[in-house]
Amino acid sequence: MKKLILTVLSLALLSPHFASCRHGGAAVAGAFGGLALGTMLGTAAANSNNSSRAEREAIRAQDRADQLQREQQQDRLDQLRRELDQQNKDRQMQEQKLIQEQLMQKQQTQPVSDTMVMMLMFVALLLFFAVVGLSILVLRKRK
Repeated sequence: MKKLILTVLSLALLSPHFASCRHGGAAVAGAFGGLALGTMLGTAAANSNNSSRAEREAIRAQDRADQLQREQQQDRLDQLRRELDQQNKDRQMQEQKLIQEQLMQKQQTQPVSDTMVMMLMFVALLLFFAVVGLSILVLRKRK
């Protein structure tokens, strides 16, 4: 469109004699002015649409980048949660193993201590019977 207007204007300026604008000349001049104004407005609108289109594309690109970053952060958060859960499970398993080992040690030492207690009770009982027997023997000799 610009080329058309420039061509018409250049032909008008380069013509051998200038056109005189008498009765119908005002209408022709208005038409050329309207074409020029329309061209300028159309170009400005196209540039505006292009810039707003570019802005929209930039906003969309930023939104996509933000969405991708949020997804990556969510994936990292999920991964950290899984690692924490695994660590908790490992800790619980270690605690259970430790408790089982302590129970095993206690069960292994308990029969020995039970046997020692029984032997001490038996010796105490023997000493008791010996004292009772000696007491009876002393009482019989006094009579």
